[in-house]
Amino acid sequence: MYGNCVLAAPTGNQVAPALERRDGLPSYVKDYAPVLWLARDETFFPADLAQFLDHVTPTTENRSHPELARPVTLDSLDDLNLSNGTIFLSANSTITELPTWFYGQRPEFTGEVQNATSCAVVVVDKGSGIEDAFYFYFYAYNEGNHVDPFGDLDLGGFGDHLADWEHTMVRFHNGVPYAVWLSQHGFGQAFHYKTMEKEGLRPVAYVGRGTHANWPTPGNHDHFRHGYGVRTPILLTDHASRGVRYDPLRSAWFYNYDVETREFSAYDTDTPVNWLSFTGHWGDARFKTTFSSQKILWHHAKYTTGPKGPISKKLDRPKVCQQDNFFCAVLVQCFRCPNYSSDRGVVASVGYLT
Repeated sequence: MYGNCVLAAPTGNQVAPALERRDGLPSYVKDYAPVLWLARDETFFPADLAQFLDHVTPTTENRSHPELARPVTLDSLDDLNLSNGTIFLSANSTITELPTWFYGQRPEFTGEVQNATSCAVVVVDKGSGIEDAFYFYFYAYNEGNHVDPFGDLDLGGFGDHLADWEHTMVRFHNGVPYAVWLSQHGFGQAFHYKTMEKEGLRPVAYVGRGTHANWPTPGNHDHFRHGYGVRTPILLTDHASRGVRYDPLRSAWFYNYDVETREFSAYDTDTPVNWLSFTGHWGDARFKTTFSSQKILWHHAKYTTGPKGPISKKLDRPKVCQQDNFFCAVLVQCFRCPNYSSDRGVVASVGYLT
């Protein structure tokens, strides 16, 4: 996508040549961009945004309407915001068939997803020298965790849905990286930049198999231990490992977001912009129990509602954390993470700079 193949192993500071031509893009946005490791047994890889739209139809609650029965493109997707009701992008294929386009594309050895754009980088100036760089990763399908209520009884997978948006965010203060946010199933964790594993200058995250949640270490990460799933006795566990290297910068578009006007703009004239303003769901609405393959267990469904896109991720957040309803801490040690070692004590600080 960005030139000829390089006959050398990728390093933390190698980026796609086209990035150098992005006028106005701060150099530190690419210098400190996260590198991801997909799980060794991952099957649902990053997917091309435009190609995904070729396989879906706009619906309301999975019901088609004549006025919505039209092709959608990245340039026209935000037009759906004018429709009455919440819009969902429903698959043209039956979800249980797992068509080939669900699987995305396995990154090359350079970390690039060939001939695809699977990442959107959004830079947000917060003032007073604070700037957030959001790195959004797109997958066509999310394979949910297998449910294990007692630690030795597998009740099958729950939490599957069409489309998957996950992200990391690096907060900079006067161009210096301060903290890294890792999204995890609608929640997440914030870490001091110095705490993160690095590839050169670039922080490293490990992606849960199928679910694509971002974790600071490889290993098994159960939701209960990290504060999720506490309403049920279900043990939901993400499995992350150092399998396939994914360098999102090599398959990305680059944008700026103005928190006052709430408008997006691209760093070059060839990049589509309108799709970022789409407020609907990238995926089906949660299937009802009348759908033969749907099953419900302790509030968890086999097939859940597809996520909303980058515009819904609180780009104007004052704190590093996405959620406003709990204390935001930027950790300098991942004391609940497997395979993590540090000689530092456990310290937390307020998750924003003053």
